[in-house]
Amino acid sequence: MPLLFIALLFVACEDTETNSSAVQANIDSTFFKALGSYAIMDADDFSITIIGMSGNQELTLHTEWRGQHAYSVGPDSESYASFTDVDGNVFTTENEGSSGEIVITNRSDIRQELTGSFSFTSVSTGN
Repeated sequence: MPLLFIALLFVACEDTETNSSAVQANIDSTFFKALGSYAIMDADDFSITIIGMSGNQELTLHTEWRGQHAYSVGPDSESYASFTDVDGNVFTTENEGSSGEIVITNRSDIRQELTGSFSFTSVSTGN
């Protein structure tokens, strides 16, 4: 079963002229930058889902929201991360052998931004 290592960083690009946000990752030594991204905050279960898309690729990060904190991802966690590659293969931390964390370092309600970093090793679902 192939493993996929993903080190992620999504930041609000405060120093750029467009002041746009980004979801970026180093996936198996290949740079990934989402062309579009959005976040959903669920007030019912206090969770955040962040989705970054680029062509046929999609990166999803999901975690409970308990403030600025490091959240573990893995098969025994409510938090997870997944990546779908251009061939439709899905790699997720919900499978055995996966691990990592999502770190949220800042939240700005005024600018509607989250800042943080993410690192995880995920396992293919076998697609």
